[in-house]
Amino acid sequence: MAENNIISLYELSQLIQSAIYDIFHGKFFWVKAELHKLNYYPYSGHSYPELLEKKENEVICQMRGIIWRSDYQRIQQKFIDQIGEPLKDNVHVLMLVSVRYDAKYGLSIQIKDIDPNYTLGDLEKQKKLTIEKLKAEGIFDANKSTTLAIIPQRLAIISVETSKGYSDLNTAFKRYEKKYQILQDLYPSLLQGEQAAYQIRERLNTIKTKIHQYDAVLIIRGGGGDVGLSCYNDYELCKTIATFPIPVITGIGHSTNFTVAEMVAYHNGITPTDVAMFIIQKFEQFEQQILDIQNYISSKINNFLEQQHNRLQQNIQNLIILSKELFYQQNIALKDYQQFIQSTSKGIMHAHHYHLVQIHHKIRNLSIHTILEERNKLHLYHQKLKQFPKNLIHQSSQNIHYIKQKIIQSFYQKLQLKKLHLQNLEKNLMLLHPENTLKRGYSIIFDNNKNVIKSAHALNENQDITITFHSSEAAGKIIQLKIKENDNKQ
Repeated sequence: MAENNIISLYELSQLIQSAIYDIFHGKFFWVKAELHKLNYYPYSGHSYPELLEKKENEVICQMRGIIWRSDYQRIQQKFIDQIGEPLKDNVHVLMLVSVRYDAKYGLSIQIKDIDPNYTLGDLEKQKKLTIEKLKAEGIFDANKSTTLAIIPQRLAIISVETSKGYSDLNTAFKRYEKKYQILQDLYPSLLQGEQAAYQIRERLNTIKTKIHQYDAVLIIRGGGGDVGLSCYNDYELCKTIATFPIPVITGIGHSTNFTVAEMVAYHNGITPTDVAMFIIQKFEQFEQQILDIQNYISSKINNFLEQQHNRLQQNIQNLIILSKELFYQQNIALKDYQQFIQSTSKGIMHAHHYHLVQIHHKIRNLSIHTILEERNKLHLYHQKLKQFPKNLIHQSSQNIHYIKQKIIQSFYQKLQLKKLHLQNLEKNLMLLHPENTLKRGYSIIFDNNKNVIKSAHALNENQDITITFHSSEAAGKIIQLKIKENDNKQ
């Protein structure tokens, strides 16, 4: 092989660079591709995205891109202004690019601009696809079919303690804290951006392991405008919400173009304050039901008493009329009897004067005695008839009063039992609260990503850790790991 046909690698790269320069210099192309990884470096402000093209889910082309700092800042601001989302990983883009080749770094394409409208169309397409998949699986309305407790008192809240939305929620609750008692546990999570969908899903899975402790889950976000909401169209997150066994209530904090997560949730509040008032409204409705029941019972008792009173009054009137009628009939009978005796006495007196005189005296005495006895009997019967309605009214009033007291006492005892049961549940929940666990001398270890360390297998030597105590934190580093034999087997 002639030595003059041999060139160095650098010389070959110079030839490639010259050829590419001659063909592509000064030319720009609109290119569509998948931005797989953005690879943004905050220190320099530059971005080196990985660009792909796939066919039937297989990569058929892959290139490295460059976005210089000034272009990157302009493109990001354009995305936020037009579609409410910053440029991020795993989106389809339409780019204005030029081709360049460097002997040291190889072939790359320099990205001068990206059309947000093209990406917006892709995001809407992904949102539509998520809706279609959930409906095809028959779970789109599954969470709406769950049953919300009559009093949703125990709440698991996915939010950030320092967020404005969480603050607005608690402000609304505090206005009613003297009237209603609401128990809540906070599960901190990112609420927007690329990792938000994964973290919210993980928090839901954690809540699911102790689902019996809660009546509903609240996803609360606020104060961030409409930026970063595409994570709430993520299929896996929306599926987790749709199939969650208890109601999921969203308060993401915007009023237009609802996300899929809001569509599949049991209830969506436009703001965290709306969510709080939805919960408070359930307490007020239950309170009104109790008042309605009290009024209903009171009305029934009053109607019963009034009916009994009217019935007794009617019985009294009937007895008075009956006694008068009976007295009148007895008077007529006595007069007829007296007239009969008188006429009979006169007839006998003509025939047997002396004998009739004797009989007359006997009959007269007997008549007077009989009349007095009958009158006494009538008077006694009349007194009994007058006294009977009063006794009957008095006895009925006592029975009604006793029944009323029994009903009130039974209702009050049931309310007390329910109140005692709720107080016991509150005490149990407070004992299980992580804050109380820390007070008893325990501590929690987090890694740099604020994840809880549950096993020594999750640690590495020279790894930085944070140890949380009841009222303080300490930073540390793993110098040496000693794993027990039992842990190795596990």
